[in-house]
Amino acid sequence: MILAFKPDWGTVPAWFGGLSLVLALLIFMRDRSAAERKDVDLVGAWWEAEWERKAPNNETGRAETGTVKLHFGNSGNLPVEIAQTAFEVRTKWALRDLDQWEQEPDGSLKKGYGVWTIQPGISSHKHFISNVRVPPQEKIDSETPIDVSDLAPDHADQLELFDGITCSILWMLIIGNAGRRWEVRPGVGRRARRIRWYHRRRENQPPDFWTNASRLRQLMWEFRVWWAGRRSQ
Repeated sequence: MILAFKPDWGTVPAWFGGLSLVLALLIFMRDRSAAERKDVDLVGAWWEAEWERKAPNNETGRAETGTVKLHFGNSGNLPVEIAQTAFEVRTKWALRDLDQWEQEPDGSLKKGYGVWTIQPGISSHKHFISNVRVPPQEKIDSETPIDVSDLAPDHADQLELFDGITCSILWMLIIGNAGRRWEVRPGVGRRARRIRWYHRRRENQPPDFWTNASRLRQLMWEFRVWWAGRRSQ
């Protein structure tokens, strides 16, 4: 005796009903995430770099120090705390192009004349600012003095006039007024990420900011060990 099995794939209205339910759930989750992130999205940060600008043939000495100013703005209606801001400083230098440099009859290089090429520094610096509290509708400024002498390549005469010192903000760790913790990476084009217990801490980020997440992760690990021991009994 042969039994024919015919699966019931449902009807078109049933399929549309299921898809609409999934779509409604996704929209709800998106709106809830946006509502939680609302205060963090209204926090902005930007930078300015200042140094003594000199022409490459300036004989009064090379500019090797400067100041990076970070500005934090909160256009929301609730205060936020920026637990940590990490930024990276890069440089560009005017280097002597010895192949095209004019020489004196005795073979020495002519002073005040020549050709320079622009090249980036040999490395970069990371700096960190901690515990900045920004009230609603206000702006907080922070200044960091920097020394970039160790970033200069060989035969560098001066910092480049316009982009000699540049800065990029790597991340901001923000605690909202409700106590939620967020990681914001300006310039990356991604939305703020809420810190959950299963997220891993990045290098150089403060352990205190991840205390709650680390504690939850430890509790989960202890539960797994306990459960494994109980099953083995």
